[in-house]
Amino acid sequence: MVRDRKELYFLSAIAGFLFAVLGFAASFKIAVLAAVFVFICIYILYDYSRAAYIVALYAFVDYVLREAAKIDILSNNWDELALIVFILLIGYKWLFENKEAMQSRIGNIADTPGTISPLHGYLVFFIGSFVFLYIINSPSYSIALQGLRAIIQYCLWYFVIFHVLRDERNAKILLFIMVIAGTIMGLHGIYQYIVRVEIPASWIDVAESPVRTRVFSIVKSPNILGSLMVLLTPVSLSFVGAGKNMWVKMFYAASFCAMFLCLLFTYSKMALFGFAACMALYFFIKDKRLIFVPFIALLLVCIAVPSVGNRVAYLLSPEYVVSSLKGGRLLRWGIGLKLLQENLIFGVGLGHFGGAVAMNNNIPGTFYMDNYFLKTAVEGGLIGLAAFVALMFGILLWGARGLYKLKMNNKTEILNYCTGIYAGLFGVMIHNLVENVFEVPMMNTYFWLLAAVMMYLQYKQPCRIKEGIDRHV
Repeated sequence: MVRDRKELYFLSAIAGFLFAVLGFAASFKIAVLAAVFVFICIYILYDYSRAAYIVALYAFVDYVLREAAKIDILSNNWDELALIVFILLIGYKWLFENKEAMQSRIGNIADTPGTISPLHGYLVFFIGSFVFLYIINSPSYSIALQGLRAIIQYCLWYFVIFHVLRDERNAKILLFIMVIAGTIMGLHGIYQYIVRVEIPASWIDVAESPVRTRVFSIVKSPNILGSLMVLLTPVSLSFVGAGKNMWVKMFYAASFCAMFLCLLFTYSKMALFGFAACMALYFFIKDKRLIFVPFIALLLVCIAVPSVGNRVAYLLSPEYVVSSLKGGRLLRWGIGLKLLQENLIFGVGLGHFGGAVAMNNNIPGTFYMDNYFLKTAVEGGLIGLAAFVALMFGILLWGARGLYKLKMNNKTEILNYCTGIYAGLFGVMIHNLVENVFEVPMMNTYFWLLAAVMMYLQYKQPCRIKEGIDRHV
């Protein structure tokens, strides 16, 4: 946080002047974006922890820069620039606030900026493992560097978000923004379903029963939109449990319903199973007797909505197996397993198979693997797979321990939020078994953002919690 208003005004004036000159020299469109950027900078300079709210709006920022403004230099690099700015903010926090906190003796050791979470070590091991693979097994270092960046860059958001948050109020507002963002995309998806938005023919298997349409909102992919709904629906449900009055609970229940309907209208079969898994875990944590509720609900939905039921039934049919073996997931998995057997320890090299990097570099014989775990194994061998599985296990292990800790300390409200996040993260992990969810920067970023919020709430307690937050969130 900027401590002197004169410093704030001075920095704002310089930034405004430079961006105005740049904007008007280039185009009016850039000038408008420059003005928005300066406003955001001023907003953040008052309290740098607000920068995390921008990350929660990742999908909208990315859409505006790519589809609305269509400024290539920003649309392709804005998230990297944002990450650099955040790292600089963390540096500021270490240099100034840590020193002040130690001198004033405010709070305890858990409140200082140097605090780490149990997941820090897992991430360092994960990143180190892939740097090692890059050094010893890269058929093309330039392609492998792209592959390495795609794997580890978005993990860095975990460190940034964990250290930029100030208190539980910050974390709660961040979750609120994400739920609202998910609700808006959910409502947009419902609208697309109502108007029967046009979709490519390749989104429907020719052997399936006719499907009215598949919604994709602003993320341009039904499967990824479905995965985003899997991530956020249990978080919205956690707000229902944490709400202080009936109107608040009804609002978040409506938010949950909007995102759930959107998930159904994506007709993403695998996202539906991820949703069932995350909801089963959510209800298991809340009350073990309710573990079968999501599966019963999904069965009722399949009966009530024949188009959804037919799509799920097709997944379990012999026709799907035949189709998939000819040119679908099962064929690709078989090829991936064969490559893994031939390159068991170190893999074929980062960025050289199964994902966007390999596709963009036109590597012969590559395709999207539709299984991020297997894609990781083929590129990084057993070493890469072990590092990735260990990281996912670390999230589940320490997340579960954190939930137990909150329960023992009677922190009911925070326990509700963390339960929703934990279930959402688990659902995305399940979805990654049948999709390359982490190949999408937005989903990778959101995953680590929520993981950071969960670990922050569980293992880094704030000095003070502002009262009255429920009047605003």
